[in-house]
Amino acid sequence: MRKNFILDTNVLLHDPNAIFHFADNTVILPIEVIEELDSFKRDLSDLGQNARLVAVTLDRLRRKGRLGEGVGLDNGGLLRVMVGDLDDTPNRGRRARRTDNRILDLAIQLN
Repeated sequence: MRKNFILDTNVLLHDPNAIFHFADNTVILPIEVIEELDSFKRDLSDLGQNARLVAVTLDRLRRKGRLGEGVGLDNGGLLRVMVGDLDDTPNRGRRARRTDNRILDLAIQLN
């Protein structure tokens, strides 16, 4: 049974290859994570370097197909970039403004 793993920005900033560490499961990157990674790419620190490595990896995977629909990984897993539809979540008002809460709302939608 395939499981869903939603990765947060900090996971990818710590390990830019984290996408590949979930075997044959589905790895989900909320669009908010991609946006946060973009804000780190110009940084000259290790965080910036890792953000750039993730961007290169995503560009490589994008050549295999549409990330929004899911792209197969070499380990048998699947990577999807998702945009949450906050209109259907119970916490859409005040909570929806914070990135972490939007990611949590996406997890609720997938449950």
